Amino acid sequence: MKRTPQLDFFRGLLLLLITVDHALLLNNIVRRFTYEFVGWVSAAEGFVFLSGLTAGIVYTHKANEKGTQVLPGLALKRARTIYRNHIVLLLFVCASILGSSLLREYWLTSYAPLAKQPILAFIMGSLLVYQPPFLDILPMYAILILLVPFVITWFQRGYIWQVLLGSLALYLVSSLNELFNLFTLPFHGHQLNTKYFSLPSWQILFILGLFIGFLFYKGKTQKWQVNKSLFYTALTISTAIFILKNIHAELPFINIEYATDKSNLGPLRLFNFITICYVVIYISFKRAHWFTYKPICYLGKYSLEVFSFHVFLLILLLPIKMQFNTLYSVQLNQHFFFYPLGTLFVFLGILPLLFLAPTLLGKTRRPAPPILHEPPVVQ
Repeated sequence: MKRTPQLDFFRGLLLLLITVDHALLLNNIVRRFTYEFVGWVSAAEGFVFLSGLTAGIVYTHKANEKGTQVLPGLALKRARTIYRNHIVLLLFVCASILGSSLLREYWLTSYAPLAKQPILAFIMGSLLVYQPPFLDILPMYAILILLVPFVITWFQRGYIWQVLLGSLALYLVSSLNELFNLFTLPFHGHQLNTKYFSLPSWQILFILGLFIGFLFYKGKTQKWQVNKSLFYTALTISTAIFILKNIHAELPFINIEYATDKSNLGPLRLFNFITICYVVIYISFKRAHWFTYKPICYLGKYSLEVFSFHVFLLILLLPIKMQFNTLYSVQLNQHFFFYPLGTLFVFLGILPLLFLAPTLLGKTRRPAPPILHEPPVVQ
């Protein structure tokens, strides 16, 4: 059994996009083409979905090979690894802000609780209550991984629709009521940032990924992967949404801001992701060899290490990038600038360093996630 290089490729590509989007200023014209360019979809949605898809393949294989009783132990071990990375990053950010006046000045707005009350903020961060920028993905991932044994076991027992409907119900309740944004604890005038991503909303992407990974391992996805009618329908819808977004159109009786909200995964954003995702799946199944570039696959193979390392790099290097931005910039219009030096620093300085992550974090070898068979290349 071999890895699926296409999964590694897309995870690696999404990690690159996430790093670029985190590193570039909002008004940098380059970011206009890396963040939500094709619609109301960002790399984060794809990364969460692919994490579920990969887990669906791996844990279904383990369940078939050794029984579902081994899944909780595997999930707990993985969740501990993710949580450990989160704690290390939290300590690193805290130490950086407290130990360097330059970093403190640059990051004070984003990490005010860590600067003002570091011990309390660290405790709250360890409890996954305080989740500031860059430190909100891993806690969500750790919690979702703990759900995998239950979901795969229910899938194996035939409770597929019950799981999917339960996930949808949780998503709807969360999206409509926002009952889960409960913490607003003050830190010297600053509000405690509990999270950006709403877990009850974003879990639906992970569960969908688990479902498709489960079906893929069982060999039940080939027919819809090459369904031309579905492909052209999804492509048409994706194109329409792309046009709608870029002409800034307003729809009657629809609150676009709510429907496309990222933190709560608005319904139009979710629908947009599903259509784009199917277009990508169809093309990658038809032309699998297009998505096997080894350097990008390498990043995807060690996604946890690369994601964690990108946070280290951002904390240390973004203040330097900002200095490059101030040296030279070009104002294109009232909304966008081009920062040639800062942009080059991101693409030629920060991105190449991501390839050091597996070596520096001591993960140069890892068992390959198994699949049932090689995905055939349909001509």
